[in-house]
Amino acid sequence: SGVHGWDQAAFGNPVDIWATGGTYGRVYTLTQTGKMYACGYNVGGDLGVGDSSNKTAWTLVKDWGTEGGIKKFATCANQYSSSAVIAGNGTLWMWGNNSAGNFGEGDTTDHTSPTRVGSDADWQNCWIFNPSGDGTFSFFGTRGSSQISNNLWFAGAGANYISGQGTNGNQSSFVQPLDSYGVAITNIVNVKAYSGTGGN
Repeated sequence: SGVHGWDQAAFGNPVDIWATGGTYGRVYTLTQTGKMYACGYNVGGDLGVGDSSNKTAWTLVKDWGTEGGIKKFATCANQYSSSAVIAGNGTLWMWGNNSAGNFGEGDTTDHTSPTRVGSDADWQNCWIFNPSGDGTFSFFGTRGSSQISNNLWFAGAGANYISGQGTNGNQSSFVQPLDSYGVAITNIVNVKAYSGTGGN
């Protein structure tokens, strides 16, 4: 405990932890009350704590308890990072680097704190990848009535044809990937890809 340690009396019991290693290390932890804290490298405000200063002490990202907790957290990092949360109420929140339009909002504006994306409340799962090993990111997510009854959506870096749509251009608004017959891809259980610097 103390200034640079985990103060259990102040923060509560951690129930989950995520880390990105290497030169640009970042760590997130979630408490039993739904509060997410972060520390580490924070270039461009990618930690989601509202500023761009490196954090040597645990700093609050957001109290997800106000959104029904966390259903899924995804992050991918190199010098820059991009993160997404699907809250318990089915809403999508993103922060960090958006240089490829991976937030799906039609622009490339970065966010230094979690920002709700759109008005949909049926998001089920999410994944973020760094397809070319640079500072751009790709987002895949599913929306639908359950974890297995859903539609796949994509936004962001299209490097190496990662979107499966026959182009390697960036996509700044959400699109539904289609199969080779032009049919939307549905009922997604998991998405896995090799990421240039690690993803999920």
